[in-house]
Amino acid sequence: MVRLDELFNTSYGNKFDLNKMSLATDIDINKINFISRSANNLGVSAIVKKVENIEPFKKGSITIALGGSILSSFIQQKPFYTAQNIMVLIPKKEMTFQEKLFYCICIERNRFRYSTFGREANRTLNQLELPDKVPSWISKIQEPDFSEYSKPLIEDKKIKINPKTWEKFRLGDLFNIYTGGDKPKKTDLKHKDGVLVNSVENLTKNNGVRGKIKYNGNKRFRNFISVVSIGEGGHAFYQAELGAIFTRVKALVPKAKTNLNPYVGMFIITLLNLEKVRYSYGRVVDKERLENSFISLPTKKEFEPDWNFMEDYIKSLKYSKGLDKISNLLCKR
Repeated sequence: MVRLDELFNTSYGNKFDLNKMSLATDIDINKINFISRSANNLGVSAIVKKVENIEPFKKGSITIALGGSILSSFIQQKPFYTAQNIMVLIPKKEMTFQEKLFYCICIERNRFRYSTFGREANRTLNQLELPDKVPSWISKIQEPDFSEYSKPLIEDKKIKINPKTWEKFRLGDLFNIYTGGDKPKKTDLKHKDGVLVNSVENLTKNNGVRGKIKYNGNKRFRNFISVVSIGEGGHAFYQAELGAIFTRVKALVPKAKTNLNPYVGMFIITLLNLEKVRYSYGRVVDKERLENSFISLPTKKEFEPDWNFMEDYIKSLKYSKGLDKISNLLCKR
């Protein structure tokens, strides 16, 4: 084991405040990623304009959150600036992507040593002990190549949205809403000759899926939206595969007039997730409340949701080719 600062040159980043930065627009040439203490999106919370006379950190560097989502560690794919309480690591010796990823995982595994409001990582992280050598099997892991999916499915036009022209629709008119039941005991699942399904539970990661189980009970659906009802209430995910919902989860199953597919699903869950602030342990997402909730959607002249517009809009975004794989999977089933 060796100290972290024996493997990496470390710095405490730019310590910029996002509210004092200028956000980049589509016409700006020099766009720089802004890294915050988030555990999502590689820590990128905004795209900002280049600050005069201050060069960004180079891509390939590792960033670590010293507060907030503490010890969230990422290999940055583009040049970047950082907020406060972000450590930047630059390897002292040349490292492959796989080796950097190995050390990111090692660093994150030590987050139990720290807490956001008690013992932050800013003073002692340099002393964190890490393996001095990377296992040989790490080199056999292929670096992910997202180039195939980085482009939009619709490349010939840019579709703009204008929410001011949208109309409100009651969720209960668009979806049949079901409440999950109790999950069987592990011993029952092991000996049950059931259908292999996703176990959709009250999680906020991994698309709300705990794992695969064999299950023959009720509340099994395909092509639906799951919503966490208690805990992290309001978190919504699109489920393409066959899944069973359990306690603290609601399933929004499309009615005949609702044209749900992976693209429309991504459009709708984005809007649903904006409503998470309305829910807490004191105000759970129960069936009646969800049925009587309203969502604003693009609308046709005949006061019907414009499903084609929603689909085309998602297809016009970068990385929408990655959803095409899900769409093909769904159509085959």
